[in-house]
Amino acid sequence: MTTKQDKAIRNHPIFGITAYGYGITVDDKDGIIQWGQTGYAPGFASMNYYFPQKKISIIVLENVIYDTSDIKKTYYYHTQILNLIRDEVQQEAK
Repeated sequence: MTTKQDKAIRNHPIFGITAYGYGITVDDKDGIIQWGQTGYAPGFASMNYYFPQKKISIIVLENVIYDTSDIKKTYYYHTQILNLIRDEVQQEAK
């Protein structure tokens, strides 16, 4: 489930080229292992990621979407929180 699959790659609207295991995204950018998924339906956005090296999970749920015409703006707060966690994990690894 957490091993990148050769042909399971897509261009994610927020994170760009993204590799998948069996059903979840698998990222090892900057030496930080990150497993998870995003979800979107009109009026709802979610993000759930796990960092196994530090045993940290982050779940962000939002039920108010202010700009449905721009998916990156929709996930603005999600990605800001994710970046804070990634920065912390990277600092602890040093």
